Amino acid sequence: QWWGPKDIQPLVALHGWQDNSGTFDKLAPMIINSGTSLLSIDLPGHGQSSHLNEGAFYYVFWDGVVVLRRLVKHYNWDK
Repeated sequence: QWWGPKDIQPLVALHGWQDNSGTFDKLAPMIINSGTSLLSIDLPGHGQSSHLNEGAFYYVFWDGVVVLRRLVKHYNWDK
């Protein structure tokens, strides 16, 4: 979910164990009122995201890092 203007680089919010992006629903309005945007994503296998391929591990921290790096590359963000 993306809250706030889409023409600026948002803060990226990652949910915790067995959670989803909806955990930021109440926090998001407070953040965007400060003049920034917030993007919360569902990590693979959580919330509305797709599941990983058979044999992939869901419970490895580094999987989330890979998703985040792909997101940064996709939007061409500098950090």
